[in-house]
This record gives sequence, structure tokens and C-alpha cells, in this order.
Amino acid sequence: MRVASSLRAVARAASSEARRVPTYGREGAFFVGETATSGRGAYAARDFAVGEAVVVHERPLVCAPSRANGRAIACETCVRESGGERFCSDACARAGRVEFERERGIEFDELEARCDARALKFPLVVARAATMIASGSLQYGSLEFLVSANGVEKAPPRQWVEEWETLRSALARARPALEWTPSLEWYAKTTSRLHLNSFRVEIPPAMVGAGADFKSTMTAGIDAIARGAASGTAVYFTASLFNHSCAPNAHVSWENGDAAITIRTLRPVRAGEEFNITYVDANERSASRRARLKEWYGFDCACERCASGED
Repeated sequence: MRVASSLRAVARAASSEARRVPTYGREGAFFVGETATSGRGAYAARDFAVGEAVVVHERPLVCAPSRANGRAIACETCVRESGGERFCSDACARAGRVEFERERGIEFDELEARCDARALKFPLVVARAATMIASGSLQYGSLEFLVSANGVEKAPPRQWVEEWETLRSALARARPALEWTPSLEWYAKTTSRLHLNSFRVEIPPAMVGAGADFKSTMTAGIDAIARGAASGTAVYFTASLFNHSCAPNAHVSWENGDAAITIRTLRPVRAGEEFNITYVDANERSASRRARLKEWYGFDCACERCASGED
């Protein structure tokens, strides 16, 4: 993917000249350029109004449901609400990756138990990516455009090594044997990319039955938030290009009831202006936001809101 080489190039690409560079998102909504502090970023290719119909709407490259009490809490293919079943539909139960795992006898019981015991989520997303690559439903290298930590593959944490060994053991039992299995280097780089680029999928609870009222639906939603029960984890192609701000001009949601992500504007955005979303709860106080960003994403927030000292 080609990006502009400087902020000056980004400015030149704004407005009508944005049409001369590759654009992405819904109807060519944005182009990619370098930022002063965050590497590449997504810039508006035209003017946007408040809440304008969709800057981005895309399905994930890879996703996996959250787990609770030793089982997935949503559909294992699309993380849609599934009523306690493994899959929400026959189509999801027949997904290419699922059929491939069944045909080859691949089971991730040991990896799932490790994740359940340690409240981990990324190993199962990495495992899903591995079987998708092995089955041909995801191209090898599809995740390499995502930012990763420098040099992590040279000395991965011991926990990642153990996760990789567990994954490799599960894949080694496939019959016939797989033509491709993940190396430790691939596992470490992919895990790093997920840590820095994945989204916590927050699907609003569906109304149960025609008689469900607004109060019961909101109560279910508040309860899910209180328990920290996200629907799943997913990584996307274009959505990963959006940088963070504690005063974002765009908002992420999951409006289809599955892992398909939607990004809409929160205020007017002019052509050439960078799109930003928030990686944390923007309603938290500054110290809390910055601590979470440092812990989860490894950077000190320098957005305008934090730089001004505003809570």
C-alpha cells in the first residue's frame, strides 16, 4: 500500500487532489497518509457531515467470540448472538474454516482451556487465522500490513512461546497433515499485531421476543457492560488505519448484529482532515485514559485534548 511521504504531501492530497491518490472505505471516503506522531493515518477524501452514512463498513479479516464458563458466548464464525449455540446459522456452521477443521480433525480444546484459565483472548484469534491460512480462506501475509512491535519475533515472551507450542500441537494432529503450519516468528508477529490493532466487538444485546421492552433491553446491555462481556475480538483491514484521539471525530459501532464494523462521523470533517476514533472510554478522566493507552497500546497520548490538560 502506498502512503504519502510527508504531511506536506497529505495537505496537497486534500480536497479535489485527494482523488489522485488511492482511496479506501465506503465510496472512497478516505486516503492514507503519514502523520507527525502516529505513523500512517486515515484522511478524509471529501467533506463529511455529522453522522454521515458510513465512512467505513467492512467485515473482519479474522474474528473470534469471547468465552465465559468454558464456552464461546456468541457465534464462532461471525460473533452474532447465537442463543448459547456454537453457530447462529447453518451458513456459519458450514463456513470454510469450520468445515476444514472438521475434515482434518483439528480441535483446540487445550488452547481454549489455557485461554479460559488465564482470561486470554488473542491466542484463539491467532489460531483462527492459522486455520484460515491453512484452509486457503485467508492469504498468508494478509495481516502483515498491520503495525507490530519491532523485534518481537526475536525474543517473544515465554507465554507466547507456550501458546504457539499448544497451537502447533493441535495442528500437528490434523489428518492429512497440513501443508502449512505457523512458525514461532509468525505467531509472535501476529499476536503483536492483534494486541495493537484488534477491536473489542461490542454488539448491542438483541431484543428477545416481540414482547421485550426498552427497559429490559437496556438492563441487559448495562449488565453486559458491567460484566465486561464483549461479544468478541476482531481485526479489520481499513478500520485498523484509524488513529486514536480522546476527542475523536468518528465513532465505531457494530450495527448489523455481527462483527461487521461501521465508522460514522461525530462532527463535520473537512477534506484533508485526519479521521480519529477513540481506543478507550473517552469519558474517563485524563490520567485514567492515558494509563490505559500506555498499558494496552504502548504509547503516551498526545492528542489535543490531553495536551491541553482537559479531562
